[in-house]
Amino acid sequence: MSAHRQKRASPPMPPSRLITCRGRQWWVLDHPLVDHAVAELVSGFEDSTLQFFDAALPHCARLIDVGGYFGLLSLYAGDRVNQVTIFEPSPTHRSILQANLALNPILAARSTLIPAAMGAHASEQPLYRKAFADSGASLFEVVERQNLRRGEAEAVVRVLPAASALTEAGLDRATLLKIDIEGAEYEVIPAIAAVLAQHLPFLQVSFHPFNLVVPDDAVGTTLLRLRRMIDVVAALRCYPFWYLLGPCGWREITADHFAAFLRDELLNAKPVARIASPQYGLIDGVAFSPRQLDLPSAPLR
Repeated sequence: MSAHRQKRASPPMPPSRLITCRGRQWWVLDHPLVDHAVAELVSGFEDSTLQFFDAALPHCARLIDVGGYFGLLSLYAGDRVNQVTIFEPSPTHRSILQANLALNPILAARSTLIPAAMGAHASEQPLYRKAFADSGASLFEVVERQNLRRGEAEAVVRVLPAASALTEAGLDRATLLKIDIEGAEYEVIPAIAAVLAQHLPFLQVSFHPFNLVVPDDAVGTTLLRLRRMIDVVAALRCYPFWYLLGPCGWREITADHFAAFLRDELLNAKPVARIASPQYGLIDGVAFSPRQLDLPSAPLR
């Protein structure tokens, strides 16, 4: 062989761009779908989640991101923890997420991507989407928006038993656990109640009651949503501090306020943008903490 053989050329990197969010920077794929997700992230749409991340991360060594989508929140938090585990069942989302991780090799080296959803038990189920790379892709075929919408199956995905999957991922008290799984949270959270009570990780959950639907039965749908939410609240009572976002900023809920919270927050119907019917229970992102956090009380922009 020639001593002057040329080195094999490295594969070209895909087009990328550097983004800045709340003083942090990382690279992402330069792609219209990613551009849309980044625009939401930096516009203030995700400020409540980012505020909780900023308050919790100084106490954390690990991030477990359940429902990673394109990985933007993992990238936002990744340089402040030692280990990142991302669960993402959608093949479409996962291909973009992997590209974003590859653009940030230091984070990629301490990240594990698991191609699976979570549930109470192990299974295989269809993952439904309403559009290509739909951020609301879920295990529910029929969901509510302005009307009932039926999704198309993107793929049959592996569903892991949540309690054992989180234990294997290293869940402990120094973990920030983020769950955004488009309605499957109502099955997962009761299934991990004992694990949460044991470790009390910092927890952020996005709630989607409008993804729980009994077709052609409005009363049945309301009862289903209330029943599932009561199960979730019972599973999360182990947390001494709950943080809900309202028009006047963050509300801190402790044991002294819990009875009034149950009456006012869970049993009063609330309008939700782009959803046809009033919703009961917890809505959008809610944070749970083993310790009191300094979260801003001023309204989000």
